[in-house]
Amino acid sequence: MFGAVKAAVTGWARFPLLLWLCTRAGLMLFSEMILTLAPKPYRNPPWHEVFLRPYPWIDGLCRWDCGWYLKIASNGYRDPMSAAFWPLYPLLTRIFGELTHANLIIALICVANLATLGAWLAMYRFFTRLEGEEVARWSLGLFAAYPFAFFQAEAYPESMMVFFSITAVSLAMANKPIRAGVSLGFAALTRHMGMLAGIALLIAQLRERGIKRLLVERGVLGLIVPWLIVAAYPLWLWHYSGDPLAFVHVRTQGWVQAWMSIVQPFLDHSTDARYWIYPLISLIPAAGVVMLALEKRWELAALGALYLVTIWSIGAESLGRYTASCWPAFLALGLLVTRRPRWQIPIMLGFALFQGLFFALFVQNYQIV
Repeated sequence: MFGAVKAAVTGWARFPLLLWLCTRAGLMLFSEMILTLAPKPYRNPPWHEVFLRPYPWIDGLCRWDCGWYLKIASNGYRDPMSAAFWPLYPLLTRIFGELTHANLIIALICVANLATLGAWLAMYRFFTRLEGEEVARWSLGLFAAYPFAFFQAEAYPESMMVFFSITAVSLAMANKPIRAGVSLGFAALTRHMGMLAGIALLIAQLRERGIKRLLVERGVLGLIVPWLIVAAYPLWLWHYSGDPLAFVHVRTQGWVQAWMSIVQPFLDHSTDARYWIYPLISLIPAAGVVMLALEKRWELAALGALYLVTIWSIGAESLGRYTASCWPAFLALGLLVTRRPRWQIPIMLGFALFQGLFFALFVQNYQIV
């Protein structure tokens, strides 16, 4: 086993591993610089951020929803509003903290970043299988440089959802439907939008078997298993609070903004610049999804399209980080810049500069959520 790991690290895994190490180091260095030059954010930080103040190099990796996941990992779902946050990320954080005796804030950051490493390894392997190593490198590089990709380093569940959804689609396209279904279930337990990857599993099954064989062969279990896994959370909520749909109800009661479409801010004549900038940036992965369709990558195109339509419909408040999880689009974008070498450096620099801007605002507690 050690020999296989060593061969991977010195072989195909070297690029994603080095990229992960360099981007983590860059974000931590930038966090240190920002909070050293401007150590007083414009609002009073909550207690968990105060805990991190002596460590500015990781302080910037815990903002906003990080506090909710910390509360759940520490005390469970005692606050009714916590039901809006799905359980796998805080559960694994709690387990990681128990095993390593790490502070739970540190555990949140470590689990999220280890999930990012897993996601990048899986993405690189999958994209290499589909389009070759050069395209995989540019695709992963663009994914890492995307303006909101820093959320893959934050104490948020996005990286874990990306990891499980990539694994699910990769297994489905390798004709391993039941394993794919299990991975999809875990993606949804991390963040409910992970279930959208089920469209790719369905198309992969139909392409492999056709509808008649799909309904009579064991592969159909791959489409049933994720629903059984996801059902564990509503069943637990039913047992715990008597409301199996508490994760929906608390959002309609106290998280109304989290359900806004991208149209609503314009109808409300909002002057918040985010609601103008986010939709514009979301056109980048949208272009990638269109290119996937032109390349006849139907599983990935369908997943990307369904995901974008969903977040445009209900995700205006957090559209930035949501688009950073639209990983299928980056295969097409990597293919594009591979075919047009003159575009490579300008696009990468543009992405990285905007990522630095949004990360700086996020670290300083501006509402980049």
